[in-house]
Amino acid sequence: MLIGYSNFKKNNYEYLFFLTHEYPKPGLNPGGVGVFLKTFLPILAKNGINVTVLGANNSNALEDTVVEGVRVIRIPNPKIKGINWWFIAKGLNQKLQEIHADTPLNIVEGSELAFAFLKKPKGVKFIIRLHGGHHFFCRIRKQENTVLEGLSGKTIF
Repeated sequence: MLIGYSNFKKNNYEYLFFLTHEYPKPGLNPGGVGVFLKTFLPILAKNGINVTVLGANNSNALEDTVVEGVRVIRIPNPKIKGINWWFIAKGLNQKLQEIHADTPLNIVEGSELAFAFLKKPKGVKFIIRLHGGHHFFCRIRKQENTVLEGLSGKTIF
């Protein structure tokens, strides 16, 4: 049995949702977060917890698959220079709201930037995975943020 699994059940955390563009697939080079989640999430799924990963695809196609018990949704990535972030944020918001309306989420986890332009559904607990964002590193290096970096850094918290 998964360590701490009984705490999930006791607190009714039976649907966990993860925001990342890095969940591994053929042709996509994952980062450390993607490798960690690919190792961890199938274990949660095998222990009866509904797990979904939502992120942007590396193509302009919508993908919705189940891999090792983990639902993986990749929204289209139009790759439009300068405003691509807006299309991705819009797509993530739409899909998150759609899923939450169908099956209420308990917990949504993601990096600080994943929550920058996200409309957070009421009643859902959010876990921010801190691993240093643009805003953080600019402050450490005593550099100026770009307008987008500054805006995203301020809207997260």
